Amino acid sequence: QGQNWFDLTQHRLGPGEGTPMHWSRLVDAPIAGLILALTPLIGGAAAEAVSATLWPLLLVLPLVLFVAATARALGGRGGDIVGSILAAALAFTSFKFVPGALDHHNVQLVLLAMTLAGVVLSRERPRLAVLAGFGIAASLATGIEMLSQVAVLALAMACLWLVGGNATRAATLHFAGSLALSLVALFLATAPDAAYGLLHCDAFTLPLALPFLAGAGGLWLSAAGLGGKSRTPRFLGLVAVGALVALTAATVSAACLRDPFAAIDPRLMEHWIARVNEARSIDEALRDNLAAHLPGYVVPLIGLAAALAFAWRGPAADRGLWLTIAALIAVCFALAAYQVRGRFALELASLVPLARLVTLAWRRWRETRSPSSGLAALALLLLSLPMIWTIVLHPLTGQSQAATEGPRGLVHCLSAETFAPLAALPPGLVSAGSNLGPHILRFTPHRVLAAPFHRNQAGLLAQLEIAMAPPATAELLLRAEKVSYVVYCTEDPEYVAMNSDHGAQFFFSLQAGRRFAFLEPIVTPAESPLRLFRLAER
Repeated sequence: QGQNWFDLTQHRLGPGEGTPMHWSRLVDAPIAGLILALTPLIGGAAAEAVSATLWPLLLVLPLVLFVAATARALGGRGGDIVGSILAAALAFTSFKFVPGALDHHNVQLVLLAMTLAGVVLSRERPRLAVLAGFGIAASLATGIEMLSQVAVLALAMACLWLVGGNATRAATLHFAGSLALSLVALFLATAPDAAYGLLHCDAFTLPLALPFLAGAGGLWLSAAGLGGKSRTPRFLGLVAVGALVALTAATVSAACLRDPFAAIDPRLMEHWIARVNEARSIDEALRDNLAAHLPGYVVPLIGLAAALAFAWRGPAADRGLWLTIAALIAVCFALAAYQVRGRFALELASLVPLARLVTLAWRRWRETRSPSSGLAALALLLLSLPMIWTIVLHPLTGQSQAATEGPRGLVHCLSAETFAPLAALPPGLVSAGSNLGPHILRFTPHRVLAAPFHRNQAGLLAQLEIAMAPPATAELLLRAEKVSYVVYCTEDPEYVAMNSDHGAQFFFSLQAGRRFAFLEPIVTPAESPLRLFRLAER
């Protein structure tokens, strides 16, 4: 709607002039392209709906192709078929790829698969290392969630060159050159003005780009100048590159080398982050629903064991690649234990060794035609699918699938029809739970104090203070923020969950049905779970 390409501010979110977001135009552009192409044919609203449906599904194809190519390179004939089955199962059992998932996590999963494919395939075709370099740069340009994973793969390329020497020199040069050029090109093409400073650690900014650029440039120079040397000079060259990266990070990224939650206000940690499902740790997730979460950790551990076994007993030529995959799984496991949202990358990283296991069992059945071999191959395939474990474990643990999915009542509040009465009102600032914020932005012309984005701490805190204040204080806070409307959903878990502890405070009093003189009710349909109020004039 005319907003500048480099302006990533959501101008209707939060107090003041808006909130600078950390999304990426790298993801925005193809979605906008779909909408732009379809609008003349089916109209704007339908184009948005069709694009929201198509985009996540379109990402499944490259995900499957990259996993299949990697599985064939390390598993031989048949590995691509099994890899395709496992990758497709991951995509279609993950909400990251369901229609409507306009998000950057699914894109990053595809880019992680691309990067791993580039590392593995470059052994036979060095030019394909370009895929790994571009995959890392594009992943960083999309978001920082995969920073540790792609850093492992970058380090693996350096180690493969250290061990392989001249045999891996061409692949290393293609990788490092592609990474450096892609970093510069994507930064210039997508980074907003704020990215050129040193303030933000949660997006593609200088503190993130410069250490990777230093590593890529240093690795290219080492491979170019030391390709024909013995292992000792190569090792010393990589030590120098590591020192350069460390010095760069210490100089420009010092503020980012700390707890990522350190910048979050403690009140938001308690009342917001602690209630975000994907931010829970492994022990919290397993206590909540063992059947739903345990398979996502156990199956990758089988993949890790398989990768280590293949590195130990397999061909020496494959050892470095299997160790790379084992290291990737280990890092993914540590991150997924810290926050369960890392599980998707963990499951993806384990697909190739799992595909190799199933392929070996399938070959044995092809050779022997033994029923027991066939059953073993089928059992391995099923055990490689976390969803099969979940199906079996649910009745054993006495937990239902509904418990896995969590509260769903809020869905009833999020349609255009529900927000129609609010959309008809003159534009103003809305005080509402953060879960409603994005949908108010989408379906109405209003501004909102809060939405579930960590960059908007000022708005989130203002909304939290209003919600938890005594009614008289809440009125003063609402008027101080120049709020026009108060909105809540009777089924919003954000407040329902806290109602028992804070029943005397403002938003929870509203939930309980209390009415206040400073709020004028706005008529909504009787069946609507949305409640609207206008702040009365003094």
